Amino acid sequence: RLTGALAAIFLVGLSLLTWQRSITWSSPVYMLEYLYRVHPESPRLNLVAAEFAASAKDFQRARGFLNKVNPGIGVEMHRLYFDCLEKNFVTSEAMSRVLEIQNGVLDTYMASNADLLVQEVINGRCDAPTGTLIDVFDHMLALRSRSNTERILVLFTKADLLESMGQADAAVAQYMEAQELSNNNALSLYKAAATRLRGGELDDARSLVNRAQEFEKATRIKLKEIAKRLYSALGQAYETQGRMDDAVAVYEEAITAMPRETLFYLKSAQVLV
Repeated sequence: RLTGALAAIFLVGLSLLTWQRSITWSSPVYMLEYLYRVHPESPRLNLVAAEFAASAKDFQRARGFLNKVNPGIGVEMHRLYFDCLEKNFVTSEAMSRVLEIQNGVLDTYMASNADLLVQEVINGRCDAPTGTLIDVFDHMLALRSRSNTERILVLFTKADLLESMGQADAAVAQYMEAQELSNNNALSLYKAAATRLRGGELDDARSLVNRAQEFEKATRIKLKEIAKRLYSALGQAYETQGRMDDAVAVYEEAITAMPRETLFYLKSAQVLV
């Protein structure tokens, strides 16, 4: 009887522990709270906790979590992003603090927060001194990076900002610099082509798309959907300008690059008719 009672108590205890663990793992919030109690000094957990607090509009608590992370440019960019979300503006003084940090490594955390900040600025949800922001990007690009991936991301973000400032040539220059760092992906060329297309420079855009297609002949990564959208947009833009021969030529280039895309055969036929 005693053995049976002890076994029953043991099974009930295991069931309660299993139930408690299932509750913990069933929700990201519960899971975060549990992990944070166990590892309150973990930089990664403090960053995740900061994001959860910010998503709940508790920016004071979010900044408190950031204060527990080792200081650096990445954390400062995260604070600037929270300023954007909370106040809808970033001051020059706050941004200048980033320029005062002379050491550090350009990593994904830093690059991602910079991109989040710039997207808020570009979309008109945050007011920021764009000239100082460009200086911040140059400062970040001067750092040693973990890999070319982070450097390319920062160049993309800087290009987005420059284009929003009406500096298309400078934006394209960033994409071309990024392309020099990539040996297996033509995304930088496609982005440069899209910038030229938005600026109405159709011939330059067409040349960049064709250059990207040539580049992809020697790589395993084929960005066909991006190429298809750009070819279609280019052909349509040529049609709008009444340059029908150029429109047909673009569709023929698309057919050569993607011979199974019936869409471009139809577009060519429509222009000819």
